[in-house]
Amino acid sequence: MALHDAVIISGALVGARELLVEHGQDPITLAAAAELSPRAFDEPDLFVRAAAVVDFLELAARACEAPDFGLRHAERLPMGILGQGWMIMRAADTVGAALRDFASLYGIYTDAGSLSMHKDGQDAWLRYDFLPLGRWGERQIIHLTLGCIRLFVTEHLGRRAWRPTRVLLREVPRDPRPYVEFFGSGVRFGQDRDALLVDQHTLQSTMGVGAVRARVHQRLLRQSANPSRAVVAQVKALLGTLLRHDEHRGMQAMGAALGMASRTLQRRLTAAGTSYRLLMDEVRSDLALRHVQRSDLSFGQVANLLGYDSQAAFSRAFRRWHGVTPRAARHSGCMVDVGSECR
Repeated sequence: MALHDAVIISGALVGARELLVEHGQDPITLAAAAELSPRAFDEPDLFVRAAAVVDFLELAARACEAPDFGLRHAERLPMGILGQGWMIMRAADTVGAALRDFASLYGIYTDAGSLSMHKDGQDAWLRYDFLPLGRWGERQIIHLTLGCIRLFVTEHLGRRAWRPTRVLLREVPRDPRPYVEFFGSGVRFGQDRDALLVDQHTLQSTMGVGAVRARVHQRLLRQSANPSRAVVAQVKALLGTLLRHDEHRGMQAMGAALGMASRTLQRRLTAAGTSYRLLMDEVRSDLALRHVQRSDLSFGQVANLLGYDSQAAFSRAFRRWHGVTPRAARHSGCMVDVGSECR
């Protein structure tokens, strides 16, 4: 994959615009300087160029004279932007299981970063790596991600001030105080990686949100009254994030993700009057239109997101779905999903 083709979910920017305004800055001007479409602020489920998001966050930190902008942004970013992944994490039995889920699911939100979890005795390191995409570095996106992890654990332990045992940062800030205040006294700078250590007690702690777990359970009970209809919604939700991963978008992999055999999945889809192939086509059609008309991704990037081997194959499918080429749909300014004609 070429670096310029890497993408990230636009939900990573939720709250950033408001934070900049509070600091007296113009987010639209900064977005233009980063070559980031302003639509990314309003539509949290679009994929956008990862390099643009990285540059935007670095420019925001400079404009606000806030080297810890990524940590401030983390405090504004709702974990709900992770969608289905967030529901899976919140339904985990322990904090450790939730963090393992996050690490394993992270690739569905971006192909520019990697979150890995490694045991260290009875403790565990969460390490974050990001491709060298930014014109001014990648420190803010890294600090944003590690900050979100710390805040997630704090929330679900039900404690006010949980801090990791140790935090390693490549960054060497002029003023370490905001980092120490956020991560605790265990933070170390000028290290060879960006990572945080979660202690054994925290890993084994049950998720301190019994009411949330009860609501998830009740939701599943309600869905069981019509399992076929429920599974259609679940398949469509997962396909929206898994299409570009060849190893995850097949019927067998989808069944495993939903905790059922592929034959059971096929049976339930048939009972709902549809099929896996039809649902995949429907999801691809919807996402194709959204990203062609509302993002600045190249058509090759959109084709990759939807799991097509070539831009030509994607263009043929797009014409079949919407009656026009991707180029016509993007440049005409019309909305083919509401019946207007593109010429």
